[in-house]
Amino acid sequence: MNKLPSVLSVLPLLLSLPLLAQEMPAPAPELAQLKPLEGHWQGKGTATMMPGAPPSTWTSASTYQWVMGGFWLQCDTAIDFGPMGTMRFREYLGWDGENKQFATLAVNNLGEGVLAHAHLKDGEMVMMIPKVQPDGPATECARVKFTADKMEMAISFLRVDGKATQDVTGTFTKVARLEIPALGASKAMMPAAPQMAAMAKMAGKFDFAGQMIMAPGAPEMKIRGRDTITSLFDGAVVMVETVGESDGGPQYLATGFYVWEHGKDRYRILSVDNMGMVMAGDAWLSGQSMVATFAGPRMGQPTVSRMVLTLGKDGGPEKIVGHSITGEHPPVQDFSGTYTRSK
Repeated sequence: MNKLPSVLSVLPLLLSLPLLAQEMPAPAPELAQLKPLEGHWQGKGTATMMPGAPPSTWTSASTYQWVMGGFWLQCDTAIDFGPMGTMRFREYLGWDGENKQFATLAVNNLGEGVLAHAHLKDGEMVMMIPKVQPDGPATECARVKFTADKMEMAISFLRVDGKATQDVTGTFTKVARLEIPALGASKAMMPAAPQMAAMAKMAGKFDFAGQMIMAPGAPEMKIRGRDTITSLFDGAVVMVETVGESDGGPQYLATGFYVWEHGKDRYRILSVDNMGMVMAGDAWLSGQSMVATFAGPRMGQPTVSRMVLTLGKDGGPEKIVGHSITGEHPPVQDFSGTYTRSK
């Protein structure tokens, strides 16, 4: 089965190599718990932007729809803060089968990107998310209670001074229909990190040709694909979309994002695909290359992977090579290929 990888989805593809020899997995039954969220929602509430500041009011519009074969519930949200601007989110909710828990992957027009796990029981979802704020590191605790037609949200922060504050509250009602500005048409709410300029140069469409192996000792397999790379939010986020076909097999889809992780001086790579895989990795620029790493379980085995992506003079990807260590196996080069910019 010849899968079609993307520039950014190489790491989740490497994680999925053992699955590629099998039929496409079915969405997890646990996803039925997210079914009430599907549809369109209008919201309103208050938010305290800085400690000690008076609360600001906001209104919102959200659309939840199943994507990637039903593996992910995609949420697009626009939050209107009036004169302060509009915050735009893209979020994916789903089941992380490797870690046996719900996961949320989200980016926004502040240039932030996060992958977090969620606890969901009896219509209440709780997420704990590490953050870096102007006054130092903090932990965000988001609680969402939902039924088929109503939703309540409360977000609290625990800061380095030991104080916990509830900074955001909101209520939402399901409506028949609403429209949200397209992701590509949304403006940044904060200036993009200057380091994202290098990522924005990758924008365009690319054809891929290469080879990979399923697992240590397996024969080499030829692969090919096409990616669309888009700079979002005035350069604050870069999105990679893969749509491809396999020889005689099902379609492969992946969506991923590059963001700059403030406070850690590195890029963050976030991705989901239509095999139910979700991943987050770290990346650095090194000369004319981007080096990205991932560490975590793969099919229940401890795994580390590294991707070296060589960039051309125009900033676009030219070639790639990936290595992995899984369980007790020695290191193996399991992925390589070249990219051609297309029209």
